[in-house]
Amino acid sequence: MDSKLAFLVKLPVLPGSSLAGAPRSARSLGLCLTTRSGDVAYAAEKPVLLAGRNGGVQLRVPLGLGAWSFGDRFYWGSSSEEDNTDAVRESLRNGVTLIDTAEVYGTPPGRSEQLVGRIGRQVTEEVLANAGPDSPLPEINVATKYAPFPWRTAGLSLNLLGWLSRPQRRETVRRSVLGALRASMRRLGLENIDLYQQHWPAFVGENDEPIWDALAEAYHEGLIRCVGVSNFSPSRLLKCDTYLRQVHEVPLASNQVQWSLLHRDPETVRCLDATDDRTLCEICADRGIQILAYSPLAQGLLTGRYRKGRLPSGVRKRLAASLVERVDVLLSEMERIAAKRQVSLAAVALNYVITAGEMRAAGEKPTIAIPIPGAKNAWQAQQNAQALGWRLDLDEMTKLRRAADQVDAKLPSIPLARESNRRGL
Repeated sequence: MDSKLAFLVKLPVLPGSSLAGAPRSARSLGLCLTTRSGDVAYAAEKPVLLAGRNGGVQLRVPLGLGAWSFGDRFYWGSSSEEDNTDAVRESLRNGVTLIDTAEVYGTPPGRSEQLVGRIGRQVTEEVLANAGPDSPLPEINVATKYAPFPWRTAGLSLNLLGWLSRPQRRETVRRSVLGALRASMRRLGLENIDLYQQHWPAFVGENDEPIWDALAEAYHEGLIRCVGVSNFSPSRLLKCDTYLRQVHEVPLASNQVQWSLLHRDPETVRCLDATDDRTLCEICADRGIQILAYSPLAQGLLTGRYRKGRLPSGVRKRLAASLVERVDVLLSEMERIAAKRQVSLAAVALNYVITAGEMRAAGEKPTIAIPIPGAKNAWQAQQNAQALGWRLDLDEMTKLRRAADQVDAKLPSIPLARESNRRGL
């Protein structure tokens, strides 16, 4: 079967499905978007490339859809599959084709991947049924992640008694990565994955290398099209990119990190390597690595939805309560810009990240930043899509940064994602 990772190529065509009678050429083209010229803001956007096999993965716009909340009843609160499907439909109508999930997302873990696969099939069938002969046919690009839990990498990080030799430890990790990848493929209903990412670093710097070896093996076998990492500090990212290129001739496509007006580390924190003091943004711009920005809306705080007396339910309530009054000065500046631009507050927050990534890329290059906000329903997806087709100017960026600097609040981050001069992190 053609290894082009259009969504339909990777999905089984079930008997009785409306795809069963479609010609093979139609099946291999992926998700059809019925778009009318002149009514989409993303027409002016430059495509963004994730480096990888067969030319990599080209995204129509620098925006994705985060599926962390899909099927989750613990952290985000429940949302219906119907609403999630509407969010995917609306995202695709606006040119957003990247959907990011992970094996640990959902209740129980893996539920998000199952929903992404099922919703992708449903929406694809709908669009194929209504597509005209001249309709554009971009792909749905699926990204998911491997979770390096200590018990999975126990042969490396917890081999305190020396029970396993070095080759045995590496083989343990190899089986873990490839087994998790195939399990994700089954849940998604895909024959290969567009972007497969290491979800967070291992506990000791050198212990990441066997994970990278396994990712490179999956890449060369055609199981994945692009290799990515997540929550990597500048120093660790440099080490990973150099290792993959020199040892395996594999390009590193992306680093998924937290980035928002309330968490600007990718712009401000510098590498502590003795010979390199660049920020993560500068390193990625120089090396052609995309930054997938998670929590670009600061878990809803930058949408204006939450105020004193109006907080999210569940686990997030305590976090929101501790921060919501502190962000007023920033929200006020965002509201002024949103009114002037006639867009949502979410659009201003997302456009900030896109514009910051474009400024770092410099010249005529596209942005290095791809925000992946969540959206539980069509309305939220539409609010996010208003970030496309325009850019904040320098004066607006300066005012937003100045307002953000006055906020005495920062979302928590994964400790291993922070730059450190200990243990080579």
